[in-house]
Amino acid sequence: MRTHGRLSLSVAVGLLVAGCTGGSKPVSAPPTSQVSSNAIVIGLINTEDAPIGSFPDLRRGAQAAARYVNDTYGGVGHRPVQIVPCITNGTPESSQSCANKLLAQHPVAVIGGVDLGAAASLPAFQSAKVPYVGGTPVTTDALTSDGSFMFAGGTATEVLGEVGYAADSLHAHRMAAVYVNVPGLLSTAVGLLSTIVRKKGVTDFKVVPVPSDAPDLVPALTSAAGSHPDAVLAVFPGQSCTRVIEAVGSIGLKARMLYPSLCAGEQLLSAAGSAGNGAVVASAYRPYTDAGDPEVKTYRSALARYDKSAKPSLLSEAGFSVVMNLQALMTQASAGSGGVPTPASLDKTLRATKDHPNFLAAPFSCDGKQIPLLRSLCNTRVQISVVHDGTLQPVGGYVDTAAIAKLVG
Repeated sequence: MRTHGRLSLSVAVGLLVAGCTGGSKPVSAPPTSQVSSNAIVIGLINTEDAPIGSFPDLRRGAQAAARYVNDTYGGVGHRPVQIVPCITNGTPESSQSCANKLLAQHPVAVIGGVDLGAAASLPAFQSAKVPYVGGTPVTTDALTSDGSFMFAGGTATEVLGEVGYAADSLHAHRMAAVYVNVPGLLSTAVGLLSTIVRKKGVTDFKVVPVPSDAPDLVPALTSAAGSHPDAVLAVFPGQSCTRVIEAVGSIGLKARMLYPSLCAGEQLLSAAGSAGNGAVVASAYRPYTDAGDPEVKTYRSALARYDKSAKPSLLSEAGFSVVMNLQALMTQASAGSGGVPTPASLDKTLRATKDHPNFLAAPFSCDGKQIPLLRSLCNTRVQISVVHDGTLQPVGGYVDTAAIAKLVG
């Protein structure tokens, strides 16, 4: 059935990032900011210091953007923008707890960072009619729920873009995929990815699942290498990327490696050295190493000014981008609500967007028509980059992954 195939694709690829969530205790940190009386509050749910992964770069990028917006534009309508974060451990319970705590702060919107429990947090925001926005969706709920607006497709569109690039530009006929084995996911992921790659001309596609607690990734990469692939797609949580790169170097794997944006932080690329050369990375966001891009300059300058210990990364860019977009959208929304943005006026503004400028990314349209069954996805385009000496070098323009998604049938 077509509906099942399309929705399962987003579930499958999203869960590859999440890893296995079983056994985690439902703990969440309370919002860490004291809200000023005249602030425009934006909540943020993000997973950090959890057994399944930690993604603080996104929060730090968002907070740097808020300070930049306040210093440069005076916030919105001369009111400061304030990010109120709530940190989860990746479980539904912790995301639901964060939703309740953030709603008590009366936010105009809530940013879904790497929110692995979005299925539990979104209903609360829907009930309160508070827009849920983001650029790094990792669950199907973030991509399909009414009231959710994703300015980028996250790992789902990244993987699609990489598969398309491997087949069309690298002319790969043999491929392999190595990823965290989530219980119940394997057969779905294999079936869907196999369908796509074969329709793109790939004749041999080997899938190698890896237990979430595997201490060594050499056996998995060795197994993938056994099929003599032209390209290998590796999808792991960010903290496993170093081990993947080390394993590739250890066995001398010559196939082109394809990594998600979670693996493309400045610190990680620098540590990889020459071992990372030639690797392919897909992201909705323009490479943070592109010194000639004016928006990249703004991002890097703000990050250096407001968070001196932070290192640039595509994940940090995502957090920065969402806040910059919200500043523009809330300014528009203020015009129709007495000069002060409200959740209702922002929701209306979001739904009316058509080719709206997207900071550091391709324009977005939140009309639910990009991929109709993924109604929350406002932008399906990704930028393909190749790693060279620790930098991301763009290859061509944006790739629209909507056409690739249709290959599921």
